[in-house]
Amino acid sequence: PARSEEAAEAGAAPEPEGVPAAGESAAPPAETEAPVLENFIFIGDSMLANPERIDQVFSAHGHQVLAGNGAMIPQFYGISEQEVTVGVSGMGTMTGTLADRSFRAIVVLLGANDISFLSASQVAENYALLLDELLTHFSVPVFVLKVFPVNATYEPNYAESPDTRNPRTAELNRLLEELCAATERAYFADAAAAFTAENGYLIHDAGDGLHVSPQYYGAFYDEIEAALYRTEYFSGGAVE
Repeated sequence: PARSEEAAEAGAAPEPEGVPAAGESAAPPAETEAPVLENFIFIGDSMLANPERIDQVFSAHGHQVLAGNGAMIPQFYGISEQEVTVGVSGMGTMTGTLADRSFRAIVVLLGANDISFLSASQVAENYALLLDELLTHFSVPVFVLKVFPVNATYEPNYAESPDTRNPRTAELNRLLEELCAATERAYFADAAAAFTAENGYLIHDAGDGLHVSPQYYGAFYDEIEAALYRTEYFSGGAVE
């Protein structure tokens, strides 16, 4: 679709890292002596799957990452025809692999690919199955990250436009927030706000309208960390 002046502004080239116009990180100040986030396992799609980004950002902060390009909840994490399996799915690792690892929490960033093919309610139903599996097999908290919108420049291979996709993504996020609120040990975390323009488009993208620019990947991680600190798990005293 043709880009409006507003959309063009939203998709402007990213500024140099270190001066993130997307907003300042809200990580707790040192004097609060907040628990250090380390040894979390992140599972997700191509937002997390770049090996260089993993080494420079997530591994550098003491985390593990299991992610795959194009990952969808049913294909990548073992949910097939509404039946949950534990083990290795056709595309990659699942809870069978997680069982061989040690970690303090699970952070999930999925749904961006699913929402291209399914309704918000269908994706939320699959998310509920995934949460049930993770919470059943692991006694750690699970954080669900808000699904990021796309930019007006996004050109999907499917019959939808950014103006169609983004409202569906917003509805999915509403359902995921409700799901987490009703699920013990599940916490919804919004790390997308600083990367979302007032018109609802993604900003600081990599030029494809879908992924965060490598120049902003440090800020991307900082926003995730800040979002986790804002959840009830930390602010409500659930953490030991």
